[in-house]
Amino acid sequence: FKPLSQLSHVLTILYIVLNYLINLLPWMFVKGCTLIYNYMPSLVFSILALTWILNRWFEDNNKILKHSGVMIILVIIASFIFWLPIYLGIPLSVEDFNLRMLMPNWI
Repeated sequence: FKPLSQLSHVLTILYIVLNYLINLLPWMFVKGCTLIYNYMPSLVFSILALTWILNRWFEDNNKILKHSGVMIILVIIASFIFWLPIYLGIPLSVEDFNLRMLMPNWI
């Protein structure tokens, strides 16, 4: 692949940010109860942004950025495994459930 031009990077950033905001803004002004599935379209563009940034870091010659990218991926995998019982509805003890509820308003 040819390296992307500066204009391509700007257009990529603009595409991701605008689509994220377009999908998020309608739900920011809802007065009633909003649920997590209202954020799902914006989540797609959050993941695209993260993968674009990590790709840029892995293409760079800076070892600190490459190690940081690996650490971010490992944290994401560990977090997924940690909260997987909640996603799957696996029965947990009260202590294990409370351990996964990091903020008081999550319950």
